[in-house]
Amino acid sequence: MNTLTIDQKIYNGAEMYAKKHNVSVKQLVEDYLVSIIMMDKSAPVNKDYSYEEIIDETMLLDCFDYAHKEYLDGKCKSHSQVISEIKQEKGWK
Repeated sequence: MNTLTIDQKIYNGAEMYAKKHNVSVKQLVEDYLVSIIMMDKSAPVNKDYSYEEIIDETMLLDCFDYAHKEYLDGKCKSHSQVISEIKQEKGWK
């Protein structure tokens, strides 16, 4: 397992959001990253795999850089909004 350094303000916000939604920060980040990755795939999300099988370190760092830039630009969306948009775009229910 690799460790990432995240801006403390972003982490605090993620921690509050995770507590509010009864999930861990780890699960919040993993679910968000998988949702981003799955935007480029035509198959439905399959949770029967290891996250390490589909996410390489470079992609993970790029995702965090993108998320941090979006945060700084004030363009953040809630996790549920992202999931809803992905489902709508893919035609999933």
